[in-house]
Amino acid sequence: MQKFRTLATCVGLAIAAVSSAHAATVIADGNGTANSADCTFGCVTRYQQMYSSALFSGVNDITSLSFFVADNSPTSAFANSIYQLSLSTAATSLGSMSSTFASNAGSDATIFDVITLNGSLVGGSAITFNGSFAYDASQGDLLVDIQHLSGPRLSTNLSYNQGGDTDGEYMRLYSFGGTTSGYSPAAYGNLTSFEVSPVSPVPLPAGVWMLGLGLAALGALRRKGA
Repeated sequence: MQKFRTLATCVGLAIAAVSSAHAATVIADGNGTANSADCTFGCVTRYQQMYSSALFSGVNDITSLSFFVADNSPTSAFANSIYQLSLSTAATSLGSMSSTFASNAGSDATIFDVITLNGSLVGGSAITFNGSFAYDASQGDLLVDIQHLSGPRLSTNLSYNQGGDTDGEYMRLYSFGGTTSGYSPAAYGNLTSFEVSPVSPVPLPAGVWMLGLGLAALGALRRKGA
């Protein structure tokens, strides 16, 4: 029995060693963000921003993303302003973003988080959404889809790339009054920070090896008890 326990411990450590991965921060800034008057949370009913898959590597679990209030933004006092954020692997790609919101969302579209903004948002603060979304960068670009559900929309200004995205990192689509189609200025977007945890699947040879060890251990126990 002691041998079996030792073997089980070794197998568990091996699985942990293969599967563990360190969290990382991915920043999309378009190569030169400016404190400017982008009113995504202040005046837009629906907002999509598409991010190049090149920002990411492999398969990641996205656990949070943040937008940043510009330093020169007026202080806004939100009161039960509710926003829903969804993530998906985009059905289109950078450079071919559709003006129709539904055409850009992928089949894996998932509601990532719904937040309520209350109180003051001052310059330099962040608006953060938390959740979990498995994103495989090899399958396409990443789409963020934000909808204003209810409550007042005030004059908060986000940090965005005033001079245009020179790195090919993102595009956006927005509407001031509708939720089916909008306006898409080329190569502009909000500064965004993603927290991601790379997913490292167990390689097949290692998995087969560990399964074999487990079966051998069970066989040994049965022979001992016979």
